[in-house]
Amino acid sequence: MEILSHEAWKVPRIHLWEISREIYHARKEENKSWIERLRTSEVPELRDIGAFFSELSLRSLTERLEDIIDGISGANNLSLPDEYDEDG
Repeated sequence: MEILSHEAWKVPRIHLWEISREIYHARKEENKSWIERLRTSEVPELRDIGAFFSELSLRSLTERLEDIIDGISGANNLSLPDEYDEDG
């Protein structure tokens, strides 16, 4: 939850507290991950964040770490040449 508490996400603290409590109690009852809990939240901001993390986790299976970091930081919008020409 430390990541979600960063001001860049603009998630109210009460929503973070509620989702944290829900995830804690759900661990004992179900096998849903915290990302799935975010994606099914009633709070639109949390649903969007859950979808973002879900997409990142899927991309991490097939893409390079550098590309994932570029996606997170927004640098992938830049068309800079790869000076090491790793992609040939």
